[in-house]
Amino acid sequence: MSYGFKGKIREFVVQMDALRADPTMPRDITLRHFIAENFKDAHGVPLSPGHLFAELGIDPRVTPVKTLMQDADLKWLVYEFARAGVRNGMGVSAREDLAALRKALKSFAITGQQGGGTRWISPEVFLDVTQRGAIQAAFYQDLIIREITVGNTKVTMPRIELSDAQLVDSEEAATIEEGTVVYGDKDVKITKLAKGIKITDEAVMFNSIEFLALWFEQLGRKFAAKLNGKAVTVLVNGDQADLSENAAVVGVEDTTEGLQYRDVLKTWVKLGLIGRMGNTLVAGPDMAVNYLDLPPVRDRQNVGNPLLPTTLRVPIPSSTDLFPASQMADDQIVVVDPSVAMVQLTAQALKGESERFASKGLSGTYFTVYTGFANVQRDGRVVIDQTLDIATHDFPSWFDADEGD
Repeated sequence: MSYGFKGKIREFVVQMDALRADPTMPRDITLRHFIAENFKDAHGVPLSPGHLFAELGIDPRVTPVKTLMQDADLKWLVYEFARAGVRNGMGVSAREDLAALRKALKSFAITGQQGGGTRWISPEVFLDVTQRGAIQAAFYQDLIIREITVGNTKVTMPRIELSDAQLVDSEEAATIEEGTVVYGDKDVKITKLAKGIKITDEAVMFNSIEFLALWFEQLGRKFAAKLNGKAVTVLVNGDQADLSENAAVVGVEDTTEGLQYRDVLKTWVKLGLIGRMGNTLVAGPDMAVNYLDLPPVRDRQNVGNPLLPTTLRVPIPSSTDLFPASQMADDQIVVVDPSVAMVQLTAQALKGESERFASKGLSGTYFTVYTGFANVQRDGRVVIDQTLDIATHDFPSWFDADEGD
């Protein structure tokens, strides 16, 4: 069956790139999204890239890139395959798949086999995307509230301080005391990230389309590593050049012993008092090992019950995610609540260009993305420095909770 794809690939790519670079609302649209939104079968069901491949006689597993490059229209698909490879390497595709699975899980129940029932969704469904997500080593998206598209590389964001907006008791007929909410704004600069890769004709032209995507996954991993570093830097130093949005830095109880579990617990409790859940940790390689070697983290729970069972009513995490990052100082670990700490701002989605070096038998492909990170709530993260004494480097006043004094 023909759906009218032939001769229109270049037109599709131009339209998608225009959406990706839209100055008002850039969109990271994929070929799959584009086809589903613009083409439907006789029953109104959205089409997929599989329909396009079937009509054009393409099998990504075996069709050589050379076949596409020899066709003036089909060669534009090479760009889309390369771009898809970069997105895979950045971990974006795996995260989208997981998000779709989570959405599906909310729509219906899952039965178990314990009582002889049939599983509606099996654990195997998660295997592919989980493995892909682990391979990518891209964790910047685990540190943010969400990614937000913006229309400029310079964004003005609100700066709101709630520390003075305290509730106070008021006597009958007395003047009501007022707290204040400090409101202002700040400018956040979004930077351009660009990476390129040059591949020989032999490596590309005579291999399958799927094999080509593997090359570009490596390029995507380079993007991911760069974005990891930028996210960690903003978490610690803030998004302002004058460090006015930097994270609070607190010490430990014993600088001789260094970081102990008690120090982390104190930070969790302090965050819990202001409604923060510090369930994500970022540390340098050595500090990450030190944390993992703390007895409460390393050792298995003893058999038996405590003498006095206690339920802690302050929200501290029952489990944590730990991300080693070379951008962290050797003696520091940052405790983060990803739900309030930071957002990712993207002014232009991933976009690519190609050039040909005929004399060298090389093809160069270059991808760019305009993106950056910005702090939302300054008290959404805390840096613990094991070289500092908590007696002189305690939590700043803007971490004080309103306890109804």
